[in-house]
Amino acid sequence: MTVIASGALASCAGDARSAEPRGSKSASPRRQAPASPSQESWQAQVERHREGVLSKISQGEDAPDPEGLSPVSVGAKSTVFFWVTTDARYCFAFYGGTASALTCSTTPDNRISPAPTLDRFHEGDLYSARNAYGLIIAADRETVRSLSCGDERLAVRRVRVIEAGDATRTIYGVELDKWTAGVLRAEVVRADGRHTEILPLGTPADQVTAGDSWQVCD
Repeated sequence: MTVIASGALASCAGDARSAEPRGSKSASPRRQAPASPSQESWQAQVERHREGVLSKISQGEDAPDPEGLSPVSVGAKSTVFFWVTTDARYCFAFYGGTASALTCSTTPDNRISPAPTLDRFHEGDLYSARNAYGLIIAADRETVRSLSCGDERLAVRRVRVIEAGDATRTIYGVELDKWTAGVLRAEVVRADGRHTEILPLGTPADQVTAGDSWQVCD
């Protein structure tokens, strides 16, 4: 990961750890969203943070394609963005004003799976702008209708739709309240109808010990 601004990242994102492998039950009501800024102040913050990230990358090899930066997660003082470079690499940035971090893939990400698939690109607290645990996932040739941790349905943000020939990839952002192990259950829609998929997280459930502060999804 390339740090693009000095300062203690932990002060904005907590004790940052991330799992980077790339690899339905009846859902209860959605959890209540935390208090957030007004729509006007939310938009103003996103634009300020967007300009902050662009000021660091706009002239370099990690500059975005014409679609620009797409918000993944917005918190009270920070924003997470996704974008695609002009040479088809995927980038993610956590921007918190005094401390920020950016990561980009080293090779193009434009090969879409020939079959429908759900893939976990990034996982960890750097991918949430709140005091939470974030995931960035991609659905090739399908769309996510819902995502659940056990019986609890999660809020899913659609970030970007990417077209490549006759195929479509949709990027999503997902947030959980704490560090999480196990698997998520997804209901997806494909050309032939609805299906259920299992999305393994970076930490298997059997690696969480009794008394650990992690939650386990199964």
